[in-house]
This record gives sequence, structure tokens and C-alpha cells, in this order.
Amino acid sequence: MTLFDQFVTAFGVWEEAQPYLHLMVDEPEMRLVVAMGGQAITAGQAADRLGLTRRQAAELLQRAYTRHVVDKSQADDGTPTYSAGTFYSRLDHFAKYENWDDIPAADRRTINRRFLDEFIARHRPNVELKMQGLKAENALPNDTVLLLSQVE
Repeated sequence: MTLFDQFVTAFGVWEEAQPYLHLMVDEPEMRLVVAMGGQAITAGQAADRLGLTRRQAAELLQRAYTRHVVDKSQADDGTPTYSAGTFYSRLDHFAKYENWDDIPAADRRTINRRFLDEFIARHRPNVELKMQGLKAENALPNDTVLLLSQVE
């Protein structure tokens, strides 16, 4: 299996977006996500798994974190740990702040539709709770008032 294939599986890249993946992530980021193996790792572990110095690994992790390729948290002892993000989060950041317009308009519409479908699926349970007047577990964007178009 190629690095591309391993990354697509590990990161959950949608088929519609795969032709444009080279615009969204680079090879070091792909290697990092694949090397994580679905686990939260430290900079030292990333360095060991990727054959990098600790400083190189820390720089790669920081860059990947700012680009929403990895998520950051802390171990019980306060050590920063990193885990693979999701394609959904990366796409949201990419579309807002990076080279979204480099993707042809027709393909952007297709990817946007998939993003909307994912957004609806993620938030539907909370919307349904709010519609019943119940407290929703997670906050929604604009959760004080829902417009009819948002509910639909």
C-alpha cells in the first residue's frame, strides 16, 4: 500500500477530494499521520518513528497542528501529545484560509455538498434535542437560535 493510500485511510479523506489532496497536505504531514498509527504520540515518539531529530519532529508537529492536520492535547503528566486530526477539520481550515480556489468550481461544489452532509450528520442529534426543548450535550454553531434553514 502506498503512502497516499495509507494516509487516505488513516485521515478519512473523501473520494471526492482525493485528486486535490496534494494541495491540502504535504508528504511529511502524510508520513506523520501514518506513523501515528491511530495513537496519541509525543514529539520524542514522532522523532523516533520518523527518523527525525526531536527539534525537527517538534517543528513538524507544530506546523501540522496549526494546519489542522493533527490535534494537540496533554498527557496526565502535562506532556504535549498529538494525534491525527480528521479530513473534515483539515478541509474546513483549508477552505477558509488556504488555496480553496485552486480546486475547480464544479469539484468545490461537490466537496462542499459532502461537507454540508457531514456537518448535518454531526449536528443532527443536538438539533433534534433542541427542537424538543431539551438540553443538547454539545454546543452548536449559533446554538441560541436556530433558523429554519439551519434546522432543515
